[in-house]
Amino acid sequence: MRIIFMDLVISSFKVLILIFFTIFINNPKNLSITTLNVYDNIIESRLIPAFGNDRINQISTLKIISFFHEMEKPGMRKPPNSKRPLSEKQKAKLLEPLDASTLAIFYRVLKNIFSLAVEWKMIKENPMEGVKKPVAKNTKEKLIKQRDNPQYYDELEAQKVVDALYKETRKWRLLVLGSMMGGFRRGELIGLE
Repeated sequence: MRIIFMDLVISSFKVLILIFFTIFINNPKNLSITTLNVYDNIIESRLIPAFGNDRINQISTLKIISFFHEMEKPGMRKPPNSKRPLSEKQKAKLLEPLDASTLAIFYRVLKNIFSLAVEWKMIKENPMEGVKKPVAKNTKEKLIKQRDNPQYYDELEAQKVVDALYKETRKWRLLVLGSMMGGFRRGELIGLE
């Protein structure tokens, strides 16, 4: 396997991605299906357009930092994959900058890719070493905004949900009603027996 890589050392980022998918990502021991889908989406929609034609040994720390600065700008969100027209709220959301948590996922994917490229001796140095992980700048403001504007059902919406639940089995009725009254998060519901 190593002999094949020697000719690809000076190849493009796309070749590195192909090897990354073939050897690392497609192994179920390395990533769950959900994480695999996230990686695939980020690589296809963000990383290949940004770095796809660059030779991997010429992708610098500065280029990656520039990529993150570009991603922090307003309007970098991708529209949802839906055939329905976007609501005004969705259109407004598209104009907002990406959240730091989203940028942190981009960071993690790039770091994994380049760490493996160094491990596989495709490049000598990891260009991610000088890149700081994106952190939320206004976490306190965001928490205050969420506290002041909680997302919950009003009485009419809750009644519609309860009415619809009576058409479902007892299992689903208990699960949804329990989450509504208990304020459970998805992970907590999944952990219930």
